[in-house]
Amino acid sequence: LFIVLIFVIGLVLMFFLIRKSYHPVKNILRLMGIETEIGVNEFELIAERIHKSVEEKNSLSMTLNKQNNIIRKNYLTRLMTGQINLRNDIGEVFLNLEIPFLPNDFFAVVMLSIESWEDFFADEKDLPDYDKSEVTEFMFENVLSELFKEKGYEAFVFSFGGNIFCIIGGKNTKLSVIRE
Repeated sequence: LFIVLIFVIGLVLMFFLIRKSYHPVKNILRLMGIETEIGVNEFELIAERIHKSVEEKNSLSMTLNKQNNIIRKNYLTRLMTGQINLRNDIGEVFLNLEIPFLPNDFFAVVMLSIESWEDFFADEKDLPDYDKSEVTEFMFENVLSELFKEKGYEAFVFSFGGNIFCIIGGKNTKLSVIRE
């Protein structure tokens, strides 16, 4: 009789402990909006939802980065063509657009005019001109950014009106360093 009583007390205690342990899992499922079915592993459902959320976050981050680059290049193009109202705090705009230039930094602008894409794409006869333009801008952006970063400058490259512009900024005011 004593063994049966301990067994029943153990079952009741086990029931309450399992229920207490499952309560946080149940809350997580409810917060995530996951409906459970009998016989389904809740931990696998949570892991799937977290994995899906991470994938969505990464996809949104990539999209946001692309859009930020477009907005940044658009702003710099408008700045270069005089379409920006300079009464606004340009330092705050640069900060919001993640442009690491400071208003008191030294700036230089390099304009490259490419007469023909053909030298760059001798093997790519079927590539449309737009793609040639995009690839060329990408090449110049990477090369110029790396070259100026080695000298302690920040560089932003963008195309406008068939030309490639490179805005170089930094603390070093020696023009001879940029000319190198």
